[in-house]
Parts: sequence; structure tokens; C-alpha cells
Amino acid sequence: GTAYGYDWQAPIITPVTVTVSGPESQVQQVTKARAEIFLRSAKSQVERTQTLVAVDGQNRPIDGVTVAPPGRVQVVVPVEQWPGRKEVAVRVKLSGPPADGYRLSAVRSEPSTVVLQGDPDALSQVPGYIETEPLDLSDATADVRKRVALLLPQGVTADMDFVMATAGVSPIEGGITVSEPLIVRGLGAGLSADTALAEVDVILSGPMPLLESLNEDDVFTILDLTGLVQGTHSVEPTPLYPEGIRIEGVIPETVEVVIKTQDPEANGSLPMLPDVKATVTSVLTGTSTITATGSAVGAGETIPPTVVASLTPSPTPTATPRP
Repeated sequence: GTAYGYDWQAPIITPVTVTVSGPESQVQQVTKARAEIFLRSAKSQVERTQTLVAVDGQNRPIDGVTVAPPGRVQVVVPVEQWPGRKEVAVRVKLSGPPADGYRLSAVRSEPSTVVLQGDPDALSQVPGYIETEPLDLSDATADVRKRVALLLPQGVTADMDFVMATAGVSPIEGGITVSEPLIVRGLGAGLSADTALAEVDVILSGPMPLLESLNEDDVFTILDLTGLVQGTHSVEPTPLYPEGIRIEGVIPETVEVVIKTQDPEANGSLPMLPDVKATVTSVLTGTSTITATGSAVGAGETIPPTVVASLTPSPTPTATPRP
């Protein structure tokens, strides 16, 4: 199943209908076409392309029946956190420059994310990350590693109060840290995206002349939202940079993105497909059309997204996510 504190929502299946063929007596036994999706401790939406298998009313595969090409469906299973909990990135705050001739080469937090708890209204004000108390790098000539406290807002608690912060300090070849605005791409039609941060810090290294010649439009930081549906997502920023430059790190490592519909009348819920059930009234040619419906299973479970044989579909829910 999903990771603790997360739950899956109604799957989105494409296409919603497929065709099965084979001997008439075998086709008449088809009630649905099955595709298994395993969520494996997921914390964000799961996307899979799965092969369909025609099965009878007892979920047993039917020999001699095939699903017409391509015989596969694209399944998107949205995953959301439980109310009153929110997983956010840890942003290590730094103070003081390293010694002359040394540079900051990396910043890490162990763990890199923490789970916050509190009133949903208070959690909604948290911008997708939590800062630490400052990690002092003044005159450092080697890596600095220290246990630092999280700066939690009032009314919010975390599953831990401290994290282990490490700042890499290296002799200068050449290194700078630049603040780069986030550029969103791949957002689906009819959707809008809000990010917790307007910009991220990108740690660059390389030959000093090349670093000193960089213009503000030489480095870009992309948030790729391709395929993401309505909801809250943690996305890793992807820097684009000139040849000869190296990226040592991005602070924070992930950015919270909230994707919403642009329709002012939308209620903000994730898109869902209805389940359908129907009865095959006659089969004359050994071919029948079946309609995809959705559910999802965790590891070890056997309730998959299904395709129910139908001529006249009528909506009825298939699965209810865990509360």
C-alpha cells in the first residue's frame, strides 16, 4: 500500500473502453479485464502502463480470449496525505562564510524531510519546507556537521525536533551559490500551479573565469510537471547550465507544488472516473466491448483497476480509499 500517513484516491484510466475477442462461449464469460497496480509505499502519484487480462466473475483468467491491441491501459493513481499531517523538505539555514580559499560545496540534512502534525489550517500556512537554526560556517576549512533545531511555526509539531546538518567545505577551484527563479513546464491544459518557493539556491562549481562570466540567463531551474494531476506534489528542481559548470546541489532538494484547476466553479477535488457495471445481453460474433473502471491495491492485495463488460454502463463506485 501507500506509505504511512498517505492514501490513494480514485484511479484515472486511459482508455476507458477496450475490446475482447475469441470463441463466443469464452467471450460470454468475460465480466472484466484486470490490470494490477502495486503502490509500494508511495508518497506521490503512481503512473503505470499495464497489460490487461480478461477474467470471469470470480476473477479467473479466461483462456482463448484476448484483449484487442494495444491491450494495455495507462493508469494514474493520485496519492494524498492524511488531514492533519504534512511532509515537508528541510532547508538548512547557513551563516558566515568559510575561510579564504574555501567554498561551500554541498548542504545536506539527515533526514531530508520531516512530517509535521497540527491543525489543517495551521499546516496549510507552512510553505512546503521548514528551516533550521543557522549552521555557522565562519572560517571553516573542512566540512561542518552539527545537530540543529527545526524552526517550527506556532501550533505545529514534527516527528523530530532536530536534524543532522552537514555543510561541505572544499578548497576553491571555483564555486558560487546563486538564487534562481523556478520555471514551470509540462503543466496540463486547464491547470494552474502554485509553488512554495519562488526561487531555489543552486550551488555551482567550475573554473573561476567561467563562473565570473555567467549572466543571470545562463542558468535556469526547471520544475517539470509533465503528467502530474490536480493535487499536492513534491518535485525535484532540475538546473540547466552551461558546459564546464558543475551542479553541487540545490537547496532545498524538493519543492512543494499545488496543482489546481483553472475552472472557477471547480470544487478542487481530484478528477475521478466512475465505475460502470452492465449486462451483456447477446454475443453473436464472439466480440464484446468492455469499459475500464478503477481501483488500486497495495503490495500483497489483489483488488486491481478493472474493466467491466458493458453495453449500457451505469455509474457505481468501485472502491473507497482508506479514511
